[in-house]
Amino acid sequence: MWLFMPLAIFGFPRDIPAFTCLAILLFPLLAVMLIIGFLTLFLFGRRKPQAVLAMALVMTIGTLGFFKGFMWGARIHLLVNEDRYAEKIRELYTARSSEEKDKICGNDCLVSTSQPPRVTFHFCHCPFYWPDIVYDPAGTLHGMDRDTLRKLDFYLHDAQHLSAFWYIGYFGD
Repeated sequence: MWLFMPLAIFGFPRDIPAFTCLAILLFPLLAVMLIIGFLTLFLFGRRKPQAVLAMALVMTIGTLGFFKGFMWGARIHLLVNEDRYAEKIRELYTARSSEEKDKICGNDCLVSTSQPPRVTFHFCHCPFYWPDIVYDPAGTLHGMDRDTLRKLDFYLHDAQHLSAFWYIGYFGD
């Protein structure tokens, strides 16, 4: 369940930013709770080798999840939702006015004024931190430093390449 919860939320075929944030926050907390539980089993139980193996497994998966999990989760989310995002982008590129683009996006995305426009899809929203999936056909986000990114968007402080024209943009206060 501990590993399935974030995978299910990342792989959900819709954007659920609040639940994505909750999964990110709960994953390390639950890992610590599992380690404490297995440590208790090690100290007071009879199956010491199984408890040690379980702790090692939780620590390995927890460490990988802590350092690489969000990027892997964003890739899973993009894999599941890329067709839906591409359809929305086609609609946005055929829109004639900014009001029409706002109507197409609603609360699900944000269109930049650059040419060609970057489209930001709301993927995860935590307080003071909201990494989103960004479609950037010009590739302007690739390899930029923090100061240059902040000129594009004041809240954008990092971007990592996911695939083709897709990036994960790390926004925050």
